[in-house]
Amino acid sequence: MTDAIKPVKLQVNTSGAWKDVVTFDAADDAVGDQVIEGAAQIGRATAFRFRVVMTGPFSEVLMHFDPVAGWKAVAA
Repeated sequence: MTDAIKPVKLQVNTSGAWKDVVTFDAADDAVGDQVIEGAAQIGRATAFRFRVVMTGPFSEVLMHFDPVAGWKAVAA
């Protein structure tokens, strides 16, 4: 992904540390929907925790995935 308008990262926590899975363009609804739904399916099947963070030095958290409640936006 070279020309992302709003680059964000999907991260997974399987054993105590957050790990990058993929960087995607949050401005591209089709791609974002595929990434979010794919993570949700894996999260429901495995109980892995997922989050979406901004790229850059501070990695501000935008969303968290809960296997029961689904995706929730983080309040600013």
